[in-house]
Amino acid sequence: MIILIVMSEIGDRGELRSITMQPEKEPTVADSANRERSGKRAKDRRGGSIAVLLACCSSTMAAMEPPDDGEIAPLATELPTELPNSELMLFDEVPTVVSATRQPRAINLTPVPISLITKEFIHYSGLTTLAEVLQFTPGMNVLRMDRNHYAVGVRGFHSRFSDRTLLLIDGRNANNIYTGSVDLMTLPLMMGDIERVEVVRGPGGASWGANAFNGVINIITKDAGSEPGVVVSTSLNEFGDTYSEGAWSESDGAWSWRFSGGYQERETSENAIAGDDFSSDDYGRGSRFRADGLFRVSPQAKLSFGFAHAHVDQGGYGFAEYNPGRDERLDLARLYAKFDHTIDATTSWYVQLYRNFENADRPSFAHYDNLETNADFQFSFQPSEHHKVSIGANARWTYANPSADDPQQFMYAKDDYNEYAAGLFALDQWEATERLTVESQLRGDYYSGTSADWSGRLTGMYGLDSEKRHILRISGAKAFRAPLPGIRDTKTHRLPLASPPLPPGLFGVNLVPTAGVTNEEIYSVEAGYFARFTDHLTLRADAYYHWYDDLVGTVVMNPGSPIPEYTVYNNGGATSPGTEIELAYKAHRGGVSVWYAYDGFEREDEATDIRAFDPVPNSAGVTGHLTIDTDWTLSANYRWSDHTPAGVLAGHNVSGSHRLDLTAAKTFAGGHGELLVGVTDVLESTNGIVSGTGSFEAHPTPGRTLFLRLQWKF
Repeated sequence: MIILIVMSEIGDRGELRSITMQPEKEPTVADSANRERSGKRAKDRRGGSIAVLLACCSSTMAAMEPPDDGEIAPLATELPTELPNSELMLFDEVPTVVSATRQPRAINLTPVPISLITKEFIHYSGLTTLAEVLQFTPGMNVLRMDRNHYAVGVRGFHSRFSDRTLLLIDGRNANNIYTGSVDLMTLPLMMGDIERVEVVRGPGGASWGANAFNGVINIITKDAGSEPGVVVSTSLNEFGDTYSEGAWSESDGAWSWRFSGGYQERETSENAIAGDDFSSDDYGRGSRFRADGLFRVSPQAKLSFGFAHAHVDQGGYGFAEYNPGRDERLDLARLYAKFDHTIDATTSWYVQLYRNFENADRPSFAHYDNLETNADFQFSFQPSEHHKVSIGANARWTYANPSADDPQQFMYAKDDYNEYAAGLFALDQWEATERLTVESQLRGDYYSGTSADWSGRLTGMYGLDSEKRHILRISGAKAFRAPLPGIRDTKTHRLPLASPPLPPGLFGVNLVPTAGVTNEEIYSVEAGYFARFTDHLTLRADAYYHWYDDLVGTVVMNPGSPIPEYTVYNNGGATSPGTEIELAYKAHRGGVSVWYAYDGFEREDEATDIRAFDPVPNSAGVTGHLTIDTDWTLSANYRWSDHTPAGVLAGHNVSGSHRLDLTAAKTFAGGHGELLVGVTDVLESTNGIVSGTGSFEAHPTPGRTLFLRLQWKF
């Protein structure tokens, strides 16, 4: 075995780490401590040089020159992938994230607070939906509408069609093309494909554009060729729900690939809940397929590409006083290609093109075909030793073509839409002194459907100690939301009224196109403190004050009329002071995290509708896992949520709730097999009724659920 140490100039402290690999024996706690002390000695006080260790072994090769057989070696800047429960991972330094600045950055040095959900947390939770995983994250508001739909939002503003949180997959837009909403249940993605999830809490428009209003959820998937081999798993719960998936990942010379697929079935709430006194049609079934490839053009350049597809059939639901009694069908496809080139240790660029397609038949809502084509470019360089800059641009074309199967469905005001958007951004990080870092972000966007607007963020970060184990952060930010046609320009007439006695052609519910809406605006002042007391114990405390302006909601055009007419309009503003605190302890055999979040959202006018639930005033959680030996891992995740205020037209308040999930995982057959047994929602036999905007057929959903999962690695 050969150990090769390469020195590289990196401006950000803590982005790359010195790691010692000893293939002949398992690393110890003392080894880990020695590694950290060595890494600290290797860095100068300006954070310039960092020792990056590359291990050449059978599973990972790293070299700057192609090997003798002519095959192109992996990029030398890519570190080996570490396995779950690895001691190297447990004693690693602060994790690196990309969603705050579009560049790798230590999580304690980001200009906006970020929560990180690891693949290990997802795996040992045993959960089969990302929405359920997210609810154990501070600042996330998650409500289950039925078995197929969740209301998901960062710091509130969550509903079935809410559009104030940006959803990304590997930095590529994954929001619903029609409304801009977050729909985690229909993504062409398996849980086993996820490497980690980064949740940005606060306006992220300066990095990502208009949709990043209240926050960003960025799902980072596993690289092609990582975790080589075949893995299959299947889950079954007491209701008869099944979730199965499999993946094959390999590398051969310059090529790497990963193929994955899965199938899921869910019973209706009516069938899952014993002794029920209601009827429901919220069954669901769907298949998913994903293929990712990677070709290493040279040691400094790579081409990645992929395709993903999801087909979903599920029960229909009543919306806005109308339910035709037909099931829903959705087909989603995602296609991308990206070229990355690293010029030297401080300079890199990429260009990518991706397309999202959605064909949806939602009888109670709309039938539409939408196509979104995106191109973007980013160039990152370091003009001086302590100055780092990224500039870039993007362009997007969106085509929407709705059709009505019956006259009571939603329709666009026009037959179809061709809308265009373009943006320019610049991100600047300057280490002004040994302890003070100033980061500025500025972005301008043009939307043909609304208007041009801008986003920005200015942040100062100060290290209270020379090693920056204690960091203070102060930020000011501005972002906006440009409503899509599915929100701003739709119409419908529902509930035909009896004729006689009324004149023919009258409807009880009438939504008419707006005369025009402007972009929603958010301004934010933020402060934060990150402390790494020991190698095991960290604290993060963040406070914010948001000002909202021109929030888009539904208004009644003719109050007092027996036949009301509704439209979408800029209703006014709101304020939202809040805080999130998280204390985490990570040890050799496990870890625990305790957090609390507060949001004091208040409208300027209590009659203002925001098309969504208000943020949850108070919430708290505890997550933890413990590895008893090499074969057993126990996990417990708990969340308490205060009541959720419904707002004006969103339905009714949702009562507070407790959720506790418990799992135990046992490996066997030399680590090839794993059996996981768990119970979700231990404290609640059923979940209460959640009635959102337009809902009129809400019903309870299953709570406490016993399940098991069998996994096998080949």
